[in-house]
Amino acid sequence: VTISVLAHRPTRLGANILLALGTVTLAQVMAPTAAQAQCNSNSNPPPPSPVVANFSNQTFSNSLPYDVASFGLVGCNGADFNDPGSPGSPGQPGAQISSTNSGLTIIGVMAPILSRGGDGGAGGESGQTNSTGGDGGAGGAGGDLTVRFSGRFVPDQFGALAPFGLLTTSLGGTGGAGGINNPNGIFARIGGNGGAGGSGGSVVVVASDAITTLIGGAQARSDGGAGGVGADSS
Repeated sequence: VTISVLAHRPTRLGANILLALGTVTLAQVMAPTAAQAQCNSNSNPPPPSPVVANFSNQTFSNSLPYDVASFGLVGCNGADFNDPGSPGSPGQPGAQISSTNSGLTIIGVMAPILSRGGDGGAGGESGQTNSTGGDGGAGGAGGDLTVRFSGRFVPDQFGALAPFGLLTTSLGGTGGAGGINNPNGIFARIGGNGGAGGSGGSVVVVASDAITTLIGGAQARSDGGAGGVGADSS
């Protein structure tokens, strides 16, 4: 089975394909990245290095989950009290992921694969002279996913099935919120614009073998991120 989902533009749900119960499918993808406290301050951030994650003749379960993900850094918030307010920085794109899997057995759990762009930073509050809040930063794009998968999804020792099998998603980050204007501003008081949502990347999955689940065998999905909220003026 081959599934291809084109990259999707932001603010709308991307195309997705949900294979019927028992139908083979899908893929794997990169190594998970731990949550990071730092933020991106680059106006045009590059994505993380491409990830290649290959597995062969392995078993995954609750004790050893199959969980592959890449998360771009969130954008830094704009500084407050500048005239106008400083814009938020854009979110970092998610990494491109490539994965080949063969002879896998996945027991009673789902297999999520995700590349997600970072959310845009919020715009800063304005100063008192030019009372215009900073615009929110754009969300980062989700990375492109290319997956080959051969393996089985089976019940656990209690007969429990996972609700889904393979979940492969490229997700754009949410745009940052616009900054508020200073309520004591001397001139026009204008709230900042929300940032644009990031685009979802392309998703290509080639899979074989059998999946037994409660709801769906596999999902290949590309979603654009939501736009940021514009600030109220006062």
